[in-house]
Amino acid sequence: MADYRKVLTFETIGGKRGIFLQCNKSEAVSQVFRLLLKGGKAFVQGDVKMWHPKKPDEKSKPKNIHFIIEDEGVYEITNQPKLAGFYLFTKSPTGRMTYFAISAQQKDSLLAAPEGSDLESLLKILKNQ
Repeated sequence: MADYRKVLTFETIGGKRGIFLQCNKSEAVSQVFRLLLKGGKAFVQGDVKMWHPKKPDEKSKPKNIHFIIEDEGVYEITNQPKLAGFYLFTKSPTGRMTYFAISAQQKDSLLAAPEGSDLESLLKILKNQ
């Protein structure tokens, strides 16, 4: 079984491709945001695929959450000890989604790029500077 706490893992469920994140019972629930221009964020809805076992007096907490990533762009993952941070998600010519971990500075540069820019190519330029 994949370790969703160490590596971003893409899986297709119900025809929708997304990433799985695993939450420990003692942690805040993981979240994913699509970052927008001028500091805006759009929450990416997650679908809980597995719940932690609970005692009768406890509230249920999600364990494995599938976040569907449909659009290319800059995203932020929160409440993950190893995976929290910024990512650029891009689509290959065949439509397969891939990702690149990026720094806060790279995030700002990518968000400032003109609409329609090839963000993957821009990221390669930023990494070579």
